[in-house]
Amino acid sequence: MFAGWHPHNGVSLGCPQLGFVVTKVFQDGEPYDEGYFEEFDQPLLPEDRVQYRPVTRSPDFDPDRSDCPAVAVHLDFSDYEAEVPQHQHRQGQLILALHGAVTCTAANGLWIVPPDCGVWIPGGVPHSNQVTSNARLSYLFVEPGAAALPLECCTLSVSPMLREMILRLADVPGSYGPDDHVGRLVRVLLDELALMPKQGLELPVSSHPKIAMIAAALTVGSSCARSSRRPRTASLSSTVNTVRL
Repeated sequence: MFAGWHPHNGVSLGCPQLGFVVTKVFQDGEPYDEGYFEEFDQPLLPEDRVQYRPVTRSPDFDPDRSDCPAVAVHLDFSDYEAEVPQHQHRQGQLILALHGAVTCTAANGLWIVPPDCGVWIPGGVPHSNQVTSNARLSYLFVEPGAAALPLECCTLSVSPMLREMILRLADVPGSYGPDDHVGRLVRVLLDELALMPKQGLELPVSSHPKIAMIAAALTVGSSCARSSRRPRTASLSSTVNTVRL
């Protein structure tokens, strides 16, 4: 599969130093294909644009290290559920469910993300997520001040066009310039995101221990109804590095 678009991304983006490093291959008995893009010190020959390093681990993806107006990633979860403990990002985050479901707890509220919506979490807000076993998600991270977005957690409608732009951005390796085709795409994406209406899909969660216990039981119950598999650990798709939810 790595002989397709992976070795040609650098050439397409005008960055001949960009190559793809393969760390796991399904045909070798691994549970999934895995790898990451790396920018080398010199232009790569065609035969060097895909390199195999099966003993290495893909470096963690930290969206807060990016200074681009927006970045996006895909995550796939296979054969299990995953729950990520409370954490926060410097950037704002839109959680978009492509398949399956994700439950997000943040700012004394709980959201179950339907396929045509996304949960918006402003930067600096502690949150945790629980994902079903069949979930495929896209995360959009937005630099503070890059768009006129809500200052509080909420569920936003996601139009088909906006969804496709987020998916396209998630396929872009590395950074981009403000005036290249990806930069122009991001400007339109953020303009569209700012126009998306809010949806009343929040379940308020009290800090009272007994009420919090009931809310937690409802969350577990809804997850069990969607999947009968036991929780384990999250894994990622072939071209996405490890990332906090």
